[in-house]
Amino acid sequence: MADKIQSPNLISQVKPEALVRQPGVYKPIIFDALSVCLAYVSGWAYSGYLSGSISVAILVGVLGLFAVLSALQVFFAKSLTRRFGILILETVVMLFPFYQYDLRILGAAAGVMIVWRFWGEMIGRGELENGLEIKFFKAANPALKKLTTAIVAAFLILYLPQLSRENIFISKINFQNFFDWTAGAVKNFYPEINFNSSFNKMAEDIARLELQGNIAFNSLSPQNREPVVKQVAAQIAEGLEKSIGQKISPDESVSKVFYDFLIETLTRWKDRLQNWFLFGWAIAVFAVIRGFGFIFYRLVGLVAFLLYQILLSFGFIYVGAESRTHEVIGF
Repeated sequence: MADKIQSPNLISQVKPEALVRQPGVYKPIIFDALSVCLAYVSGWAYSGYLSGSISVAILVGVLGLFAVLSALQVFFAKSLTRRFGILILETVVMLFPFYQYDLRILGAAAGVMIVWRFWGEMIGRGELENGLEIKFFKAANPALKKLTTAIVAAFLILYLPQLSRENIFISKINFQNFFDWTAGAVKNFYPEINFNSSFNKMAEDIARLELQGNIAFNSLSPQNREPVVKQVAAQIAEGLEKSIGQKISPDESVSKVFYDFLIETLTRWKDRLQNWFLFGWAIAVFAVIRGFGFIFYRLVGLVAFLLYQILLSFGFIYVGAESRTHEVIGF
Protein backbone atom coordinates (compact mmCIF):
# COMPACT_ATOMS: atom_id res chain seq x y z
CA MET A 1 0.00 0.00 0.00
CA ALA A 2 1.37 3.33 -1.00
CA ASP A 3 2.49 5.59 1.74
CA LYS A 4 -0.05 8.07 2.81
CA ILE A 5 0.53 11.56 1.68
CA GLN A 6 0.48 13.83 4.63
CA SER A 7 -2.18 16.44 4.33
CA PRO A 8 -0.82 19.91 4.30
CA ASN A 9 -1.03 21.66 7.67
CA LEU A 10 -0.50 25.36 7.30
CA ILE A 11 -0.37 25.82 11.06
CA SER A 12 2.32 23.23 11.78
CA GLN A 13 4.51 24.13 8.82
CA VAL A 14 5.94 27.19 10.50
CA LYS A 15 6.98 26.89 14.11
CA PRO A 16 6.40 30.05 16.08
CA GLU A 17 9.56 31.55 17.50
CA ALA A 18 9.59 33.24 20.85
CA LEU A 19 10.43 36.90 20.75
CA VAL A 20 13.70 37.48 22.59
CA ARG A 21 14.56 40.99 23.61
CA GLN A 22 18.19 41.81 23.01
CA PRO A 23 20.33 42.31 26.13
CA GLY A 24 21.29 45.80 24.94
CA VAL A 25 17.72 46.97 25.53
CA TYR A 26 18.01 46.50 29.28
CA LYS A 27 21.42 48.12 29.77
CA PRO A 28 20.29 51.72 29.15
CA ILE A 29 17.39 51.09 31.54
CA ILE A 30 19.86 50.03 34.23
CA PHE A 31 21.87 53.22 33.79
CA ASP A 32 18.71 55.35 33.80
CA ALA A 33 17.46 53.69 37.00
CA LEU A 34 20.81 54.16 38.73
CA SER A 35 20.96 57.81 37.65
CA VAL A 36 17.46 58.49 39.00
CA CYS A 37 18.25 56.75 42.30
CA LEU A 38 21.47 58.70 42.76
CA ALA A 39 19.65 61.93 41.89
CA TYR A 40 17.25 61.27 44.78
CA VAL A 41 20.11 60.36 47.14
CA SER A 42 21.90 63.59 46.14
CA GLY A 43 18.84 65.67 47.05
CA TRP A 44 18.42 63.75 50.29
CA ALA A 45 22.12 64.24 51.15
CA TYR A 46 21.91 67.99 50.56
CA SER A 47 18.78 68.20 52.68
CA GLY A 48 20.65 66.37 55.44
CA TYR A 49 23.62 68.70 55.04
CA LEU A 50 21.40 71.75 55.52
CA SER A 51 19.99 70.24 58.70
CA GLY A 52 23.49 69.39 59.95
CA SER A 53 22.99 65.60 60.00
CA ILE A 54 25.25 64.84 57.02
CA SER A 55 28.84 65.98 56.54
CA VAL A 56 30.08 67.80 53.48
CA ALA A 57 32.34 64.83 52.65
CA ILE A 58 29.34 62.49 52.28
CA LEU A 59 27.50 65.10 50.21
CA VAL A 60 30.44 65.55 47.83
CA GLY A 61 30.87 61.78 47.56
CA VAL A 62 27.23 61.22 46.61
CA LEU A 63 27.31 64.08 44.11
CA GLY A 64 30.49 62.60 42.64
CA LEU A 65 28.82 59.25 41.98
CA PHE A 66 25.83 61.01 40.42
CA ALA A 67 28.15 63.07 38.21
CA VAL A 68 30.03 59.94 37.07
CA LEU A 69 26.83 58.33 35.80
CA SER A 70 25.70 61.61 34.25
CA ALA A 71 28.96 61.81 32.29
CA LEU A 72 28.54 58.25 31.00
CA GLN A 73 24.98 59.00 29.93
CA VAL A 74 26.40 61.29 27.25
CA PHE A 75 27.73 58.15 25.54
CA PHE A 76 25.03 55.63 26.44
CA ALA A 77 21.78 57.53 25.83
CA LYS A 78 20.77 56.95 22.21
CA SER A 79 17.54 58.95 22.11
CA LEU A 80 17.75 62.64 22.89
CA THR A 81 14.03 62.75 23.69
CA ARG A 82 14.37 59.85 26.11
CA ARG A 83 17.39 61.48 27.76
CA PHE A 84 15.52 64.76 28.19
CA GLY A 85 12.71 62.87 29.92
CA ILE A 86 15.21 61.19 32.25
CA LEU A 87 16.74 64.59 33.03
CA ILE A 88 13.33 65.88 34.07
CA LEU A 89 12.72 62.78 36.22
CA GLU A 90 16.14 63.12 37.86
CA THR A 91 15.42 66.76 38.66
CA VAL A 92 12.02 65.94 40.16
CA VAL A 93 13.34 63.22 42.47
CA MET A 94 16.35 65.35 43.47
CA LEU A 95 14.03 68.14 44.59
CA PHE A 96 11.53 65.80 46.26
CA PRO A 97 13.12 66.13 49.75
CA PHE A 98 12.33 69.86 49.50
CA TYR A 99 8.65 69.42 48.60
CA GLN A 100 7.59 71.78 51.42
CA TYR A 101 9.46 74.69 49.83
CA ASP A 102 7.79 77.51 47.93
CA LEU A 103 6.96 76.47 44.36
CA ARG A 104 8.85 79.49 43.03
CA ILE A 105 12.04 78.28 44.72
CA LEU A 106 11.55 74.73 43.42
CA GLY A 107 10.71 75.99 39.93
CA ALA A 108 13.84 78.15 39.77
CA ALA A 109 16.06 75.31 40.98
CA ALA A 110 14.45 72.85 38.56
CA GLY A 111 14.80 75.25 35.64
CA VAL A 112 18.50 75.77 36.31
CA MET A 113 19.13 72.03 36.61
CA ILE A 114 17.26 71.05 33.46
CA VAL A 115 18.47 73.85 31.18
CA TRP A 116 22.14 73.73 32.17
CA ARG A 117 22.38 69.94 32.18
CA PHE A 118 20.61 69.53 28.85
CA TRP A 119 22.81 72.25 27.37
CA GLY A 120 25.96 70.44 28.51
CA GLU A 121 24.82 67.08 27.23
CA MET A 122 23.88 68.59 23.88
CA ILE A 123 27.43 69.92 23.52
CA GLY A 124 28.88 66.55 24.49
CA ARG A 125 26.66 64.66 22.07
CA GLY A 126 27.61 67.13 19.36
CA GLU A 127 31.28 66.26 19.91
CA LEU A 128 30.42 62.58 19.50
CA GLU A 129 28.37 63.12 16.36
CA ASN A 130 30.91 65.34 14.64
CA GLY A 131 34.02 63.29 15.38
CA LEU A 132 35.34 60.25 13.54
CA GLU A 133 36.36 58.54 16.76
CA ILE A 134 35.23 58.68 20.36
CA LYS A 135 37.24 61.15 22.43
CA PHE A 136 36.00 60.60 25.94
CA PHE A 137 37.07 63.78 27.72
CA LYS A 138 36.18 66.04 24.82
CA ALA A 139 32.60 64.77 25.01
CA ALA A 140 32.30 64.33 28.78
CA ASN A 141 33.86 67.58 30.00
CA PRO A 142 31.16 69.95 28.65
CA ALA A 143 28.46 67.90 30.35
CA LEU A 144 30.40 67.78 33.63
CA LYS A 145 31.08 71.53 33.57
CA LYS A 146 27.43 72.39 33.05
CA LEU A 147 26.36 69.80 35.62
CA THR A 148 28.70 71.32 38.22
CA THR A 149 27.38 74.81 37.50
CA ALA A 150 23.79 73.59 37.65
CA ILE A 151 24.28 71.82 41.00
CA VAL A 152 25.98 74.84 42.60
CA ALA A 153 23.34 77.27 41.33
CA ALA A 154 20.35 75.05 42.18
CA PHE A 155 21.67 74.24 45.67
CA LEU A 156 22.24 77.93 46.35
CA ILE A 157 18.63 78.63 45.37
CA LEU A 158 17.48 75.87 47.73
CA TYR A 159 19.60 77.41 50.49
CA LEU A 160 17.80 80.77 50.34
CA PRO A 161 14.90 79.70 52.61
CA GLN A 162 17.51 78.70 55.22
CA LEU A 163 18.77 82.26 55.58
CA SER A 164 18.28 83.67 59.05
CA ARG A 165 20.30 85.52 61.62
CA GLU A 166 21.61 82.24 63.06
CA ASN A 167 22.16 80.59 59.71
CA ILE A 168 22.86 83.49 57.38
CA PHE A 169 26.20 82.17 56.22
CA ILE A 170 26.76 78.67 57.56
CA SER A 171 25.21 76.51 60.24
CA LYS A 172 26.95 76.31 63.61
CA ILE A 173 27.84 72.66 63.08
CA ASN A 174 29.44 73.24 59.69
CA PHE A 175 31.15 76.41 60.95
CA GLN A 176 32.63 74.43 63.85
CA ASN A 177 34.04 71.83 61.45
CA PHE A 178 35.55 74.59 59.31
CA PHE A 179 36.89 76.40 62.39
CA ASP A 180 38.58 73.26 63.75
CA TRP A 181 40.32 72.68 60.42
CA THR A 182 41.42 76.32 60.15
CA ALA A 183 42.61 76.43 63.76
CA GLY A 184 44.74 73.35 63.15
CA ALA A 185 46.33 74.96 60.08
CA VAL A 186 47.02 78.28 61.87
CA LYS A 187 48.50 76.36 64.81
CA ASN A 188 51.39 75.36 62.56
CA PHE A 189 52.36 79.03 62.17
CA TYR A 190 51.43 80.27 65.64
CA PRO A 191 51.96 77.37 68.06
CA GLU A 192 51.83 79.80 71.01
CA ILE A 193 48.12 80.50 70.47
CA ASN A 194 45.48 77.96 71.46
CA PHE A 195 42.35 78.59 69.38
CA ASN A 196 40.48 75.61 70.84
CA SER A 197 40.20 77.24 74.25
CA SER A 198 38.19 79.96 75.93
CA PHE A 199 38.30 83.45 74.50
CA ASN A 200 40.08 84.81 77.59
CA LYS A 201 42.86 82.21 77.25
CA MET A 202 43.33 82.98 73.55
CA ALA A 203 43.45 86.74 74.22
CA GLU A 204 46.18 86.18 76.80
CA ASP A 205 48.14 84.01 74.33
CA ILE A 206 47.92 86.78 71.70
CA ALA A 207 48.97 89.36 74.30
CA ARG A 208 52.05 87.33 75.24
CA LEU A 209 52.93 86.94 71.56
CA GLU A 210 52.69 90.70 71.02
CA LEU A 211 54.75 91.50 74.10
CA GLN A 212 57.58 89.10 73.35
CA GLY A 213 59.60 91.76 71.54
CA ASN A 214 58.92 94.46 74.12
CA ILE A 215 62.13 95.19 76.05
CA ALA A 216 60.33 96.76 78.99
CA PHE A 217 58.04 93.73 79.31
CA ASN A 218 60.93 91.26 79.13
CA SER A 219 62.75 93.14 81.90
CA LEU A 220 59.88 92.52 84.31
CA SER A 221 59.85 89.62 86.71
CA PRO A 222 57.49 86.71 85.88
CA GLN A 223 55.01 87.70 88.59
CA ASN A 224 54.89 91.28 87.30
CA ARG A 225 54.36 90.20 83.68
CA GLU A 226 50.98 88.58 84.30
CA PRO A 227 49.12 91.80 85.14
CA VAL A 228 50.48 93.37 81.95
CA VAL A 229 49.37 90.33 79.92
CA LYS A 230 45.88 90.51 81.43
CA GLN A 231 45.67 94.25 80.71
CA VAL A 232 46.61 93.80 77.02
CA ALA A 233 44.25 90.83 76.77
CA ALA A 234 41.43 92.98 78.16
CA GLN A 235 42.15 95.61 75.49
CA ILE A 236 41.98 92.92 72.78
CA ALA A 237 38.65 91.69 74.18
CA GLU A 238 37.27 95.21 74.40
CA GLY A 239 38.14 95.92 70.76
CA LEU A 240 36.44 92.77 69.57
CA GLU A 241 33.39 93.45 71.74
CA LYS A 242 32.93 96.78 70.00
CA SER A 243 33.19 95.08 66.61
CA ILE A 244 30.64 92.43 67.53
CA GLY A 245 28.39 94.83 69.36
CA GLN A 246 27.86 92.58 72.36
CA LYS A 247 29.55 91.54 75.58
CA ILE A 248 31.94 88.59 75.38
CA SER A 249 32.05 86.21 78.29
CA PRO A 250 35.65 85.31 79.21
CA ASP A 251 34.70 81.63 79.38
CA GLU A 252 33.10 81.62 75.92
CA SER A 253 34.78 79.40 73.36
CA VAL A 254 36.83 81.05 70.63
CA SER A 255 34.77 79.41 67.89
CA LYS A 256 31.52 80.84 69.30
CA VAL A 257 33.04 84.33 69.51
CA PHE A 258 34.17 84.20 65.89
CA TYR A 259 30.80 82.79 64.80
CA ASP A 260 28.93 85.60 66.61
CA PHE A 261 31.25 88.16 65.05
CA LEU A 262 30.59 86.77 61.56
CA ILE A 263 26.82 86.67 62.13
CA GLU A 264 26.73 90.21 63.51
CA THR A 265 28.70 91.58 60.54
CA LEU A 266 26.60 89.82 57.92
CA THR A 267 23.37 90.76 59.67
CA ARG A 268 24.29 94.44 59.58
CA TRP A 269 25.05 94.18 55.87
CA LYS A 270 21.78 92.33 55.27
CA ASP A 271 19.73 94.96 57.15
CA ARG A 272 21.45 97.79 55.30
CA LEU A 273 21.48 96.34 51.78
CA GLN A 274 18.41 94.04 52.02
CA ASN A 275 17.87 92.23 48.69
CA TRP A 276 21.17 93.49 47.28
CA PHE A 277 22.93 91.65 50.08
CA LEU A 278 21.29 88.36 49.10
CA PHE A 279 22.22 88.96 45.49
CA GLY A 280 25.84 89.75 46.34
CA TRP A 281 26.05 86.88 48.83
CA ALA A 282 24.78 84.42 46.22
CA ILE A 283 27.28 85.62 43.60
CA ALA A 284 30.20 85.47 46.05
CA VAL A 285 29.35 81.99 47.32
CA PHE A 286 28.67 80.77 43.79
CA ALA A 287 32.06 82.04 42.60
CA VAL A 288 33.91 80.38 45.49
CA ILE A 289 32.18 77.01 45.26
CA ARG A 290 32.30 76.99 41.47
CA GLY A 291 36.05 77.60 41.71
CA PHE A 292 36.42 74.40 43.73
CA GLY A 293 34.09 72.78 41.20
CA PHE A 294 36.97 72.73 38.70
CA ILE A 295 38.75 70.17 40.88
CA PHE A 296 35.49 68.29 41.41
CA TYR A 297 34.58 67.74 37.77
CA ARG A 298 38.18 66.92 36.81
CA LEU A 299 38.31 64.13 39.38
CA VAL A 300 34.82 62.95 38.42
CA GLY A 301 35.84 62.88 34.74
CA LEU A 302 38.82 60.70 35.58
CA VAL A 303 36.68 58.24 37.57
CA ALA A 304 34.09 58.17 34.76
CA PHE A 305 36.83 57.40 32.23
CA LEU A 306 38.15 54.51 34.36
CA LEU A 307 34.63 53.09 34.68
CA TYR A 308 34.14 53.52 30.92
CA GLN A 309 37.31 51.49 30.28
CA ILE A 310 36.21 48.78 32.72
CA LEU A 311 32.84 48.44 30.99
CA LEU A 312 34.65 48.13 27.66
CA SER A 313 37.05 45.48 28.94
CA PHE A 314 34.22 43.37 30.39
CA GLY A 315 32.19 43.61 27.19
CA PHE A 316 29.29 45.42 28.81
CA ILE A 317 29.64 47.99 26.03
CA TYR A 318 31.65 47.98 22.81
CA VAL A 319 32.95 50.47 20.28
CA GLY A 320 31.53 49.92 16.81
CA ALA A 321 31.70 51.78 13.54
CA GLU A 322 29.05 53.14 11.21
CA SER A 323 29.25 53.10 7.41
CA ARG A 324 30.71 56.59 7.52
CA THR A 325 33.53 55.31 9.70
CA HIS A 326 32.07 56.93 12.77
CA GLU A 327 32.67 55.27 16.14
CA VAL A 328 29.60 54.62 18.29
CA ILE A 329 28.85 52.97 21.62
CA GLY A 330 26.83 49.74 21.46
CA PHE A 331 25.32 47.35 23.99
